[in-house]
Amino acid sequence: MKTDTSDAAQGQESSRPRLSFENVIFVTDSEEDANAVRDLGAEAMAFDHVCQELPECNFSKMLFVVSTYRAGERARELIDRGAPRMGVMFADLVEGHTLASKARQEGWRKFLMGLLEFPHDPLLDDYVRPALFWAREPVELIDCGYEEIGDGLRWSRPSIAVWAVDDRSSGAVMFFALKQMLTSEGIAQNLRTSVCAFEDDSTYCHAQLMAHIHANHREQMVGLVSDRMWRFDVTRPRPPSLDEWKEQVRVLATRYDVRLHIVDCLTANLPECIPDLRQFATNLSIAVHIVAHTPKWTDHGGKIKPIRMKDALGSGDFRRLSDYALCVVNSTYLAKLKRGKVREDDDIDYSDIAAANACTPHVEADSHTILAVEKASIGSPGIYAFAYDKALQDIVLDRGASMLVRRIWRV
Repeated sequence: MKTDTSDAAQGQESSRPRLSFENVIFVTDSEEDANAVRDLGAEAMAFDHVCQELPECNFSKMLFVVSTYRAGERARELIDRGAPRMGVMFADLVEGHTLASKARQEGWRKFLMGLLEFPHDPLLDDYVRPALFWAREPVELIDCGYEEIGDGLRWSRPSIAVWAVDDRSSGAVMFFALKQMLTSEGIAQNLRTSVCAFEDDSTYCHAQLMAHIHANHREQMVGLVSDRMWRFDVTRPRPPSLDEWKEQVRVLATRYDVRLHIVDCLTANLPECIPDLRQFATNLSIAVHIVAHTPKWTDHGGKIKPIRMKDALGSGDFRRLSDYALCVVNSTYLAKLKRGKVREDDDIDYSDIAAANACTPHVEADSHTILAVEKASIGSPGIYAFAYDKALQDIVLDRGASMLVRRIWRV
């Protein structure tokens, strides 16, 4: 028997609220937003005005809350004030946008109709949603700044990254943050970063900024990045607590659209905090990069001492709990190897050194920053050596040194 699915399809369609300009009252953040909606011929009221009307006013249309201020909470507040339980729906606006600002853009009417197409239910939203709503927002991606890393390592937002560093290498995390701000995507997205690192001083950070920007573009790029880098006050007698830091980051993210946050002062019980930080990052759609220090560096006869995520102070759970796990060490050893100044090394022989020096482009350097990617949600594990190229006046991937360090350090 042939089954007619048209009725079933209509029934399925009718299970979703059918909202339109004709059967809703838009509840907006401000009177200016309400006026922008009215210009399209729809009915609109500011949230405060609706609150004053309840519970006496018996609204005959669906109240549709559109807000940047936790629209779901506002919708539930209207119900608590006397609005019909089945007569309120809502939609969230992206932080930093308003309906009035959207009205000045192309496709304004289409945008508003799109919100009506997939309304949220304040009675269910925290607990039950259509499957597509749980993952409706695509993950934001941005290049790390070096396409050679991990077959194109890309940072995702939201995400948690943990950097294990020795006591001489925490500044390298700042460098990689700056690098992604200077990618074409970072510039196009106007990527902003905050840094809470009480062990570094502003002079050192400025030197890191200057070091990897080509001289021909330095003045332009320094101005471009400086306006997008937020830094916590390092002169305070103590770093902020986790709760203080989160509150300040919430303001940076929601009011100033700062999406990458580096923190180098959260040490106590940090692994226990990561699940909470993950939810925090998800709610704000931000990337949190945590700097976790290894025990104080000791000299191993000048040789490189590979560090692992499990060496970070606190716990070996960092790798399991994070989306990205990276280790960073600064060393002069690879430069000495390439120059033939190391007589004996159990892992490296003369043919390895000759092959490293034959790599192009050749990089002449005094020291290297070694990056070990142990885990990456977008990308692949691997070991890489970077150096400051005096000829290019830029920090570049040293392919020869990377070959050598992979004989010493494996992931």
